[in-house]
Amino acid sequence: MRNACPSSQPFKAAVRLLRRDRSRRLRLRMQSLGLRRIALWVPDTSLAAIRAEAKRESRLLAGLADEALTMDFLESLVDAGD
Repeated sequence: MRNACPSSQPFKAAVRLLRRDRSRRLRLRMQSLGLRRIALWVPDTSLAAIRAEAKRESRLLAGLADEALTMDFLESLVDAGD
């Protein structure tokens, strides 16, 4: 009973085509705006080890004598969208 419902295969193929077309249109629209797609790998904060390391680094930063200067520098790197 591997393909118990063979009639669902054309439907699934149609759904794939619709998704592909929607993705293509989005990609073209974004490219027309001068944007390009990138993938980013970011720390997984759901992992206890990652959270512990972030906390450790935060404590190290808080203990620096020039904490305010360091925080000003880090905040200058962030684009606030203003």
